[in-house]
Amino acid sequence: MEILSLETGEAPRLRITTIGGDLRLTGREGRTIEAQAARRGGLAVHPQGDGFELSCQSACLVFLPPGAQVEVAAVGGDARVTGVSGPIHIETVGGDLLLRRVGAIVIQRLGGDLSASRVDGDFSAEWIGGDAKIEQVDGQVRLASVGSDLVLQSADQGVEAVIGGDVRLRFAPRPGTHSAIQAGGDLSCRLPDETSVR
Repeated sequence: MEILSLETGEAPRLRITTIGGDLRLTGREGRTIEAQAARRGGLAVHPQGDGFELSCQSACLVFLPPGAQVEVAAVGGDARVTGVSGPIHIETVGGDLLLRRVGAIVIQRLGGDLSASRVDGDFSAEWIGGDAKIEQVDGQVRLASVGSDLVLQSADQGVEAVIGGDVRLRFAPRPGTHSAIQAGGDLSCRLPDETSVR
């Protein structure tokens, strides 16, 4: 196994340019970015501007401070992000994406399914090819295009979504917020009694 380690501040910037296989990002205490990959996996981490840049030709596991600000350009396989409270911007993931205990999220393109829970901030996705399951978002949710089904619970600051398949919603929108849902299939929605609906 190949292991690379770099000392950082509490909220470093990390740009991941290319991951050939699966990517796993995990927040942990400390001020160190540590990347692990198989031997001869083409792992490289180096300073870039005010942050760091990482690439790997194979699957990669990265430990980083919880407040890190992360940009991901391209992941060939699946991606998993847990315990990263800083903002995360993902351009392309070829497979599935799992998010747990994360900060604000922006996703450009996801080829597979999405599973997200405990998001502390806004959640935005331009294109998701498969299903999406989203729970406990403390912010606005915007889904420009989901190819299959959506299950969404506990998002109380407004939802805008265009869904190709079925939609199941259970949320309590705050007074003054606006939500708009478009479903290609069936729509099931549980709302508080006082919510106005058109």
